[in-house]
Amino acid sequence: MRRLTTRAVTPARRLTRTPRSLSRALSSQIETQAKDPSELDQVTELSNGLRVATESLPGPFAGVGVYVDAGSRYENESLRGVSHIIDRLAFKSTSQRTADQMVEALERLGGNIQCASARESLMYQSASFNSAVPTTLALLAETIRDP
Repeated sequence: MRRLTTRAVTPARRLTRTPRSLSRALSSQIETQAKDPSELDQVTELSNGLRVATESLPGPFAGVGVYVDAGSRYENESLRGVSHIIDRLAFKSTSQRTADQMVEALERLGGNIQCASARESLMYQSASFNSAVPTTLALLAETIRDP
């Protein structure tokens, strides 16, 4: 077998070494044990009858979802398509904010927010930083209650 040699080439740096700052960061992390998914989920009913589902997630992000029993199943002849119109107009403006103000508020969240309609429900959903959850909930509530 022929041996291949290279000349005038400096040896490549070893890539398997962990950078010092990363190894320090990893050494300070607390190891967590995997939990059964049923231990992380919780459904709570508030005094007004509203059901809230929560799930503990690792990391700096939070997901918030509101499901309203208002899909096409609940529409009569005079209201056909209204669920779809509501989901298309969600987060455009409210009685308290103009469309521009709503866009600014949504952009400050640093995440995403959406609405979708289905046969059984309207779904309002968002993902944002943990610190932005109160603002996210306020925007969701405003959009749902005061379109």
